[in-house]
Amino acid sequence: MFLLLDTPTPEGDEELASHVTYVHMHNKHPETEDSGVMFSPHEVRQYIAKARSFRPVVPSSVSDYMVGAYVAMRKRQKKDEANKKQFSHVTPRTLLGIIRLSQALARLRFSEEVVREDVDEALRLIEVSKASLSNDGESGADYTPSSKIYKLIGSLRESGAAAMGDGDDSEMSVRRIRERVLAKGFTDDQLTTTLHEYAELGVWLITGEGSRLMFVEGDDEMVA
Repeated sequence: MFLLLDTPTPEGDEELASHVTYVHMHNKHPETEDSGVMFSPHEVRQYIAKARSFRPVVPSSVSDYMVGAYVAMRKRQKKDEANKKQFSHVTPRTLLGIIRLSQALARLRFSEEVVREDVDEALRLIEVSKASLSNDGESGADYTPSSKIYKLIGSLRESGAAAMGDGDDSEMSVRRIRERVLAKGFTDDQLTTTLHEYAELGVWLITGEGSRLMFVEGDDEMVA
């Protein structure tokens, strides 16, 4: 579930007003500058109908990965609750949500089998849906690229979406972190800078020749 708020912003308000005005004046939507492929409603309906015909299963290896991610989320909730930090409840319904989202993502690929990337995306969607409930943009926090990336890595740690997957939930895969950070629009240089900055502050350790990240216990309370 995503919380949708009509938050006033000059840029967004102007863009919406211009769009609505154009449609009323010309009885059609304005031409877009995006050169991407545009699909007709008929094509979209066909795609959805085809996707619904698949019944993806969860193989044992992916099932173990799901369980590990769920257990990590439960541990994180317990720790945050003990430290009186803001937390969201993780229940068996959360695990059910991960399974259903993962299967839905597999259907979008026309696949009969769920893969780990589907689980990672399901975990990411759950995490950002939670963030939509608390992010009001008015906290006055530091919103530099480094602080944003730090918060993103913290979210990945909480959800387990960047876990190494080798049974050790204390370490995160830098490769998976990089994939998520770049997908958010940040650059590789910004990620590298963030990794170095917070490593020098003692917030985390970079090991495995730069392939693993591990938070230093006790430094969770640092504010980016």
